[in-house]
Amino acid sequence: MAENDGQECTREIIKKIGVLGEPEVGKNELVKFVDESKSMNDFSDHYVNAIGVGVYKRTSKVELPKHGGLYKLKFMLWDMTGQQGFDDIRKTYCEAAEGAIVVGDSTRTETIDAMPKWANYLTEKVGEVPIVFAVNKIDLVEQERHQELRERARKAIGYSGRIFLTSAKTGKNASEPFKCMDRKIAEDMAKRYE
Repeated sequence: MAENDGQECTREIIKKIGVLGEPEVGKNELVKFVDESKSMNDFSDHYVNAIGVGVYKRTSKVELPKHGGLYKLKFMLWDMTGQQGFDDIRKTYCEAAEGAIVVGDSTRTETIDAMPKWANYLTEKVGEVPIVFAVNKIDLVEQERHQELRERARKAIGYSGRIFLTSAKTGKNASEPFKCMDRKIAEDMAKRYE
């Protein structure tokens, strides 16, 4: 992904992206890592029970020379509660989402096993959209387990693509799922304009 602040944008894209997963997987902290109004100093080890949704903003640029240049992306990131009992609210928040980051927790494998549930939930509500998968809190497990966790996620979701191992606390790969979503959305839009 290229950041070319001096180059004029070919297209501007505004999208709503859902951030989904079980409670306490670090969705909020991961989103805050890329939110324009936050900084890494905003990280908190303390779990805050989200009621409904937190909305964050991300702006980025993706260069696609084969598709006519530079795309400016504005994403409204909707960090949706994973708590039970909020299905009606969550369903409303999912409306019009055009992509999702699905997050699991490296220290609780049941949250990784639940990742397909969240991907399917969104797909049932809005149809096929780009979905990126992240296993968060990777700083809390030994390096030797990283590949095992990646394979567990891949097996759970039946997916051969990239699974991001992230840490919102240390910043390791924290922006990578969002950069991947940037590129997927820009490429999808570019194909529409061809």
